[in-house]
Amino acid sequence: MKTINLTNAGGLLFNQDHLAFMQSAWKEFLRAFTSMGGEGYGGPVILSGMALDGSSLTPGYFAVDGEVYFTNGGTIVIAPGPGNTLGITLNTVTITENYANGASQEVMYSTTGVFGIVPNSPPADSYTMASFKLFGESFGARHREDWVAITVSTGSGFGSVTGSVRYRKNILTNTLELSGVLTALTPADFPTLPSNTPIVIATLPTGYVPLFNRPFITHISDNTKPLDRTSSQYLLQLSAMVTISGDIGINFVRPVTTATYGLWFCVSIPLD
Repeated sequence: MKTINLTNAGGLLFNQDHLAFMQSAWKEFLRAFTSMGGEGYGGPVILSGMALDGSSLTPGYFAVDGEVYFTNGGTIVIAPGPGNTLGITLNTVTITENYANGASQEVMYSTTGVFGIVPNSPPADSYTMASFKLFGESFGARHREDWVAITVSTGSGFGSVTGSVRYRKNILTNTLELSGVLTALTPADFPTLPSNTPIVIATLPTGYVPLFNRPFITHISDNTKPLDRTSSQYLLQLSAMVTISGDIGINFVRPVTTATYGLWFCVSIPLD
């Protein structure tokens, strides 16, 4: 962090280097802040405003590569032609000042975003509206891990369940995102009634295990719904659980017929 000690006595000989130091301090902060919503994406990120309604855009702020810009927005009367679309183009206004030595030099630069029509493949410093992402969208995506897949194969005697389970952590919400698609090849192995001992299909690694046993529901696939043991109704759901040891268990049951059936799930589970 950059700071200036403004308490020293004696009269600081203020110069352009001090201004540059102050400017770099807040620019570094903005770069760090905006990168939270754009790092790994690289495109323009909407910080506030900039609601697009048809051909009208409200004023707002956006960031590109750590730099923050304002746009007045506006309304485009003429629709973009072929090969073009609505977008933002950066426009810089240069302000010159007179120096003590008599020279007139460029000193200040004010860059804003101008709403208008840009090519579908825009040049540098132009961005299509479709390329903008909300800060929260990019921020959330950055804090969700990539999916990790576990191959499931319970073997004979345990329904010969095959398929895969995917998991990842949402760091912002401290939740486990879990999904799976499974097929029970030999349902005759299952008990006729739900058991207190679910069949474990996979085990999660350390760091993805909840503090408490967390139940969830799995769903029987539409095209494989089997009849329950009474032949009175279809099996639609099966209970399941992620345990404090990381085991993913499902309470499989034997249907009236032992034909193969499938199930799926997609859940978010608190880790704390």
